[in-house]
Amino acid sequence: MVDRSSSLIWIRALLALFLLGNIPVWIGYVDANVFTIGFFRLVIAVITSFLFLKNKALLKNAIRKHWRFFLLLGFCFFIHWLTYFTSIKVASASVGILGLSSYGIHLLLMSSLLQKEKLYWFHWLSVGISILGAIVVIPEFSWEHKVFDGMLLGVVSGFFYACIPILHQRRKYLENDIRMAGQFMVAGLFFLLCFPMIEVRLRPIDWGVLIALGVVGTFVAHSLWIGVTTKMPAKWSSSLYYLAIPIAIFMDFLIHQEVLTHAKLLGGSLILGGNLIAIWFTKKTNEPTK
Repeated sequence: MVDRSSSLIWIRALLALFLLGNIPVWIGYVDANVFTIGFFRLVIAVITSFLFLKNKALLKNAIRKHWRFFLLLGFCFFIHWLTYFTSIKVASASVGILGLSSYGIHLLLMSSLLQKEKLYWFHWLSVGISILGAIVVIPEFSWEHKVFDGMLLGVVSGFFYACIPILHQRRKYLENDIRMAGQFMVAGLFFLLCFPMIEVRLRPIDWGVLIALGVVGTFVAHSLWIGVTTKMPAKWSSSLYYLAIPIAIFMDFLIHQEVLTHAKLLGGSLILGGNLIAIWFTKKTNEPTK
């Protein structure tokens, strides 16, 4: 029987993935470079984090005591965003998402090597089917120069993104809001180093989208996902994250009236099927979800 705490983790995971799947759709509305998008999203997220932070003194003490951890955490988040956004700009959103989908493989390998998590055959099968679904979704893929560069940047982004839950699990005795606020703040400082490339003259609609992305897409979505990946074994979250891809496709259909092709439907079905395999066999083996 699944206890209430496990059910809450699943609800939070699905809500986080729904919000994360919406982000690429809304980023398309912003007419700004990657440094501008990253910096202002984090500024808004940091302000929001501080408004909801219960004890700000604890954050100051945590950063002073664990400054190496927060520096590494913020750096990983900074490189993840920078390479992912650049991948989309260099090639396309589809190529960026495909490269980022390497997150699952990176996370499985890290959880096995660093966390000593026991992996079963169905964990690898689940991620493999999900990756196949991600590939099927991508239209007209080719290895031309820009596509290769975008793919490589996306894979780098996936690696650094996979480092983040491993780092959070290493300091899970710290409160979730403390780790989250520290991550946003340090990553924002790294973006601040690129200040000459940050644009400030944006359209009103761009500011509106950036505020929404900062509050909902960064503060809410990432705080939920940080909480989930801290408690949930990496072998679960590695395949679960792929659900963000069909969510993004569906939202693209609702907002941009993008055609739901057979390839998109098949790819989305494979991703869902891969996750159902992991859920079914984990239940059969009575393996805990946290």
